[in-house]
Amino acid sequence: MTDRGPAVDPPAPRVSETRARQGFRDRPVLLVLGIGLLLAVLALFGLWAARSGQLESTNPDAGMDRRDAATYDQTIQPPKSD
Repeated sequence: MTDRGPAVDPPAPRVSETRARQGFRDRPVLLVLGIGLLLAVLALFGLWAARSGQLESTNPDAGMDRRDAATYDQTIQPPKSD
């Protein structure tokens, strides 16, 4: 039986910061974020456009036409001279 001394693990290899983080902050990540943001904006615009016809129901004067507006006309007519 030979005595080799205590078992020593080999030194761990040095790893760069980028490798240790397991990812890159490069174009693919920014591209995915940009495309996701663009899709979210387009989805919100599509929802707004689809429901824009119902938005006029919140305006009480939305159904008023010109004849109805003429009844509320407050302009003062000059007196007719004879």
